[in-house]
Amino acid sequence: MQIDDALVELVTTEILKRLKAASDGAAVPAPRTPLLTVGSLDGLAPQTRAALEARHEITPAEGREPGQWPPAPVLLTSLGLQALVRTAQGDEGCTVEGMVLLSALLEGRRAVALEEGLVWRRHKDTAPRSLVSVYLACEAALKNAGLRIVDESRLLDALADPAAGRPSNLTPLPPNLTPNLTPRTRVLTETRVQELFPPSTGPEARVLRLTPGDVLTPLARDWLLAKKIAVVAG
Repeated sequence: MQIDDALVELVTTEILKRLKAASDGAAVPAPRTPLLTVGSLDGLAPQTRAALEARHEITPAEGREPGQWPPAPVLLTSLGLQALVRTAQGDEGCTVEGMVLLSALLEGRRAVALEEGLVWRRHKDTAPRSLVSVYLACEAALKNAGLRIVDESRLLDALADPAAGRPSNLTPLPPNLTPNLTPRTRVLTETRVQELFPPSTGPEARVLRLTPGDVLTPLARDWLLAKKIAVVAG
């Protein structure tokens, strides 16, 4: 069997380094663990980001095919409306956030979302109560499935917690919220209605028919109004 000289040298160097650190009384640094991230880390405080990079070998999910994602714990610094709602219903949708989060929950991997990155929370003081009810119920459903939602001050501890990613079934759905989230709930965002009505849509098809349970966001309603697309309740 042929032995690679370069590999022998690499292993020998590492052993000598560890022996020297032990003889000097210095702690041998722990190896970095893999971490799959969704969203930018630029919004984190410098000390938080430095600690994160010191502890983890970080792989951004964006720009890579799903087959290139490591089977590692997941950190979401951003979670959009579509990913939140569809993942809560067990549907990964077509967003990177949704695909990464759902696969992590299904496989029992640690999954942590940054509270400051939940898009809907930026509008919680102005959003209609019907939308707030849907999003709160979705959050509760994802927490039950194992997602940890934390603020930045608790981020590093949550990523180190082996219980993160395990279904808890401890987050109750408030009675007044539960009916608002059903398998038929459809949150129609501005992006979604733009997909439904591309520029090639003819005049006879410029009608959006809402079915029971549909929720139309204010931005979507404004876009439909600007494009002179009628909204009809089913």
